[in-house]
Amino acid sequence: MKKIILLTLFLFRSLFSFTDDITDFFSFMLEEYGTKKESSEKTKETSLEKSKLKIKKEDFDKYVNKYYPRVFIIRDQFFSKMTPEQVAENLQQIVDILSSETWFYFQSGLEHFDVTQYWEFILDQLAFFASYIERAKFDKEKNIVTFDSSYSFRYSSWFSKLNGITGKQSLKKYWIEKGIKVHHDFYALCFDYLVKLFNEGILIRDWEQVSYYHYELKDVYERMIGTIYEAEYQEHLKTCSELANLLKSDLGIDAASGDKYMDEISEFYDL
Repeated sequence: MKKIILLTLFLFRSLFSFTDDITDFFSFMLEEYGTKKESSEKTKETSLEKSKLKIKKEDFDKYVNKYYPRVFIIRDQFFSKMTPEQVAENLQQIVDILSSETWFYFQSGLEHFDVTQYWEFILDQLAFFASYIERAKFDKEKNIVTFDSSYSFRYSSWFSKLNGITGKQSLKKYWIEKGIKVHHDFYALCFDYLVKLFNEGILIRDWEQVSYYHYELKDVYERMIGTIYEAEYQEHLKTCSELANLLKSDLGIDAASGDKYMDEISEFYDL
């Protein structure tokens, strides 16, 4: 339950920071595209609506370069006005940043950056991106991607809870049909961050933490089956399973009690 409470706090932190991000975002848009101030409030609202419709690739680049990226802004203010190809291109940019220049997501320079302080927050961000990937729809008539943002507010860093949509409207299905593979790289990145906290649990001999992240690792791995990452990450998952079993044995946890925490998790989240 300790981990559940911790992740809940991260969820609320994300929700509260969302308001600040929205304010920053619109300040950014008005600064870049706003017109002269008008006396009429209606005119101001119209100008704001027009500025929101001008979002293009260069706007996304400006946002990422000028502000600390956050999933809610990216998903609701950028991705919601893009084609499937544009979403893939920009999601790949986020994947690349979190893979090789993680500091850029949080601060202006590399100095004094300690990525270990951000592992759980990064997973929180990735979980919401995963929700988008699994549940976004492609509106063929308008040639844009749509998403019901109310769904993802119910879950934080629970990849195993993400039940994707199916059918011809699925963004992920469209990507697969068109040979777009950004979600392959994305889930490999998710696995890489999950395994960091799994390993931490092994080092501090915390069975609850180990079983929690082991459960999530198995789910994320299943999303990589059929990709170029399958064989490599199958070995990673096998190693994690062996480590988990060794810790369980070393702690004297039998099979029945070893599953108790996962039973609690399943019941709490109705898995």
